[in-house]
Amino acid sequence: MIDVVFSDTAHGNLAAATSSNPQTIEYMNYKVEEYKLNTKPQAIEDSEGIICLGFHWDIGYLNYPEDSEYRMKLPASLYYGHHCRLHPEDEAELLEDGKNNLESLKKLQEFAQRKRAFRIWYGRNAMELCGFYYTCDVLKTYDVDICTVEIPTISTAGTKIRQVSSLGMRHAAEYGDLLKNKKLLTKEMVTYYSSLWQSLKQENTPLRVVVSDILISVPEDFYDNLIMNGFTEKRMTEAQIVSKIMCLNLGISSGFVEQRIWDMGQSGKIKLIQDGEQSHMRIWTNILMDCLMKR
Repeated sequence: MIDVVFSDTAHGNLAAATSSNPQTIEYMNYKVEEYKLNTKPQAIEDSEGIICLGFHWDIGYLNYPEDSEYRMKLPASLYYGHHCRLHPEDEAELLEDGKNNLESLKKLQEFAQRKRAFRIWYGRNAMELCGFYYTCDVLKTYDVDICTVEIPTISTAGTKIRQVSSLGMRHAAEYGDLLKNKKLLTKEMVTYYSSLWQSLKQENTPLRVVVSDILISVPEDFYDNLIMNGFTEKRMTEAQIVSKIMCLNLGISSGFVEQRIWDMGQSGKIKLIQDGEQSHMRIWTNILMDCLMKR
């Protein structure tokens, strides 16, 4: 069984969940107690390998293929974009994540040619749903078994109820228990999910989001009003604004929020009054709020 995930965090967690290392198992048991998780670590013994397809298909135009410079640079630019803006000599390093994704895609196709079975892990967020639809599109022509593990959006830790929008937000100790949600996909279902991916490609918008549990194409400024609502003070650091948005559990990355803040600054909605490589160094002011306070 070849496991497929769509983020480095999920890859690391799943690697721990499939490990037979005694120290790793001891660590997960400790975390169960620390976080008061309502489960016990269960070994995932049938995994023969983990593939991470971290293309971030929820962000960016889809008419650029996997090996284009645009798509190869996009994942790393979400987190290191400001570093490369201030240090343009390092921009070539943005391609490294893209190269890793292409290598992972090649491995996926090689396993498919050898008729290995696949298990796709995903949550109800745009990045992982896009990854799921995309993977079905890649595998639709192969004679392979495909099953899914869809994580529930609501879980409990002790007596606390929590909302979890992505697989990466689950602790490694919970992954074994999530296997109870495993489902085998029929060929018709794989074809259907592949068709959803083709529809998204035809729409070719710069952003995809989940609304009413449905993955749809939207303009890139879809979240801008929420980001503006994050300005509760006249001047705030970028880190403070990002923290407010991430607490909403929208299933978007902090890197994307930082990118939208920068784009809003370029369009004149907000103003950068102090720059810096790290988000806690950059200070922004809400121009409209600033004007109202001066009246």
